[in-house]
Amino acid sequence: MIQKLYEVYCDYCGRSLNHYLSRKPTRQKLIDDGFVCTATKQFCNEKCYGDYNHDLQQTRYLNIHPDGRIHRT
Repeated sequence: MIQKLYEVYCDYCGRSLNHYLSRKPTRQKLIDDGFVCTATKQFCNEKCYGDYNHDLQQTRYLNIHPDGRIHRT
């Protein structure tokens, strides 16, 4: 017997969150199972989500050039 298995990972730390048989889990199902979801990413808890946002802001901040422009033309 062949059966599909969907394994969901945290997009920040890479930890396996859960396994789902035969159907891809919806965003609402992941939220009901206690995970933090955004439009395109899922996280194991609020700490991972906060760390992801912090790192994202740091990356955006470091891309700003000394003259204040993001892109040079």
